[in-house]
Parts: sequence; structure tokens; C-alpha cells
Amino acid sequence: MTDIQHIDVDDEQYEDAPRGLRDYVKQLQKQNETLRTERDGFRNQVSESALGDVLAGFKNPGRVKTDLLSDGVDPLDNEAVSKWLATNGDDYARGELAPAAPSDTEPQAEVPDYDRLNSLSQVGTPSGSDKAQIVANPPAELLGDPKGLAAWFVAQGI
Repeated sequence: MTDIQHIDVDDEQYEDAPRGLRDYVKQLQKQNETLRTERDGFRNQVSESALGDVLAGFKNPGRVKTDLLSDGVDPLDNEAVSKWLATNGDDYARGELAPAAPSDTEPQAEVPDYDRLNSLSQVGTPSGSDKAQIVANPPAELLGDPKGLAAWFVAQGI
């Protein structure tokens, strides 16, 4: 398949081609370049996120990443990255994880226990069928009066 991106439709060999066709090829070339740029941007984002955790243990993760990519290692292949780090990781200074700095702000309130929040005691009790009958069958004289109907529901305990 011919790569449409490298065809110069303004070349003299294409001067007999219809103008509309040449314009359409130019339009396709622009769309192709836009899609390639977008694809490469997404590929770089995925590579960055894949390597982020792996390179966190080094003092200069940018240098490690550059050398890893220059050696042709696919950052999305965990096995290949691990093998490369096992072979070449000692060439780079590993950083020590800094201890967590104590917070000067007030301590955060503890998050309630997830199981306690989802227990059945936290769920309201379902209303009986008698309440459903009351809602389904309000007095006919109150149907035209929204305020009166609301007051009647309140009086019924709904």
C-alpha cells in the first residue's frame, strides 16, 4: 500500500489529475497527519503512566526513561522493562524514599467503616402496603388542589 502522506499532488506529473481529486488528497493528508499526531500523543501518555511507577525509585527518572527508550524497550511491556532494569538498573543511582513529612494541619477525621455504612441498620425500613394504598388512592375532591393534597398526605404520615 502506498503511503499517501508522501505524495506531492502539486508535482508536474499530477497536473492532468482533476483539481478536485488533488484537493481531496491534500485534505486526506492533513487529516492523516492530525490523526498521527494525536495517536503519538496518546501513545506518549500511556508510556508515561506505565513507566511512572517503575521509575519512581530512581534519583533521576528522566535519564533512566531516556536510556530505556533509546535502547528500544517497549514501555508497555512489563517483562521487557523489568528485564532491562535488572540488567541496567545498577548503572543509575536509586533514590531513597523520603519519609512522610508530618502535617502541620489538624488531623483528618477518620473515615467511617465501610461495612458499618452498608449495614442493614443504616437502611430505612420499607413502608407497608397500607401507605402505598393511601398514595395510590387519594380523595377525588383533593386531586385538583395541590396544597390540599399535600396537606392530606402529611396528615396521613406520608
